[in-house]
Amino acid sequence: MPASKTKPQGPAAVVRDYAVMLAGSIVYAMSMVMFLRPAEIPVGGLTGLAMISNFFWGWPLGVQTIILNIPLFLWSWRELGRSFVIRSGAAMLMTSILMDVFQLFVPAYTGDRLLSALFGGALHGIGMGIIFSRGGTTGGTDIISKIVSLRTGRTVGNIMLLLNGIIICAASFAYANGSPSIALETILYSIVMQTIASFAIDTMLGGMDSGNAAFIITDRPEEISQAVFARLGRGVTAMNAEGMFSKTPRTTLLCAIRSHELLSLKRVVAAADPHAFMILTNAREVVGNGFNAIPEQIRNGGKDQKNHLKEGKNNNDQ
Repeated sequence: MPASKTKPQGPAAVVRDYAVMLAGSIVYAMSMVMFLRPAEIPVGGLTGLAMISNFFWGWPLGVQTIILNIPLFLWSWRELGRSFVIRSGAAMLMTSILMDVFQLFVPAYTGDRLLSALFGGALHGIGMGIIFSRGGTTGGTDIISKIVSLRTGRTVGNIMLLLNGIIICAASFAYANGSPSIALETILYSIVMQTIASFAIDTMLGGMDSGNAAFIITDRPEEISQAVFARLGRGVTAMNAEGMFSKTPRTTLLCAIRSHELLSLKRVVAAADPHAFMILTNAREVVGNGFNAIPEQIRNGGKDQKNHLKEGKNNNDQ
């Protein structure tokens, strides 16, 4: 059967994606100008390197970030594909320009560094999450990590952790003027910021419409399924299973529900089969009928993803 072709994004969808990335860039730039740079809390990536030279020589943060990213984007054009470079380049330019523009009139918070780490990390992660959700990045170590991962097989996360860790430590010692205790304190504030930012990114990408997945092992799948249909209006998927100790065929039912429906599900299952075995687990996001619909930009982005994977395969074969 031939593979189905995914309809490419139309002009309106592309404009909408870039408008959303602009909104994310605004939030990202605000986090840098209002909280992180004034509190001297370093971030990873090339922006972290730019923070070091900004601290010593006062060079504009955004201009430096653009200059440092230019060779990386030229390198990644062949390695990672045109779509990735165009979207990430646009996001990088927007965040960099906005950082320097906001520096002219946005007030800086100069109070408690812990508050700067908390609120700066939250805004930083929200901004990056919005940008990531539309297929962009802010460049820097994101690009290096992806390329090194393609060539070495190491995970992107481990490479980014190493590179960003080196940059954050270097920036922390620069801010400390040679004092190990101040450098350590700065590193700890940066860890707090990165933790908050990571949580915010996961929330933005995973969505806030979380739910629960229920695995129900039962001898009465029909009774339970019909009760779930009638009482909760949820779908149920049946899977054949076997008890490895008793060697008895069983049926495992899978049902996705919202958190407030847990008690009702337990009552339904207990009434239909008192001997049923249930496993309840958190689902970070549930997408589909009865829950959130799959976003349009994801449905229409299949062609770009397919081309990107093909380009990556061709590059690895060379």
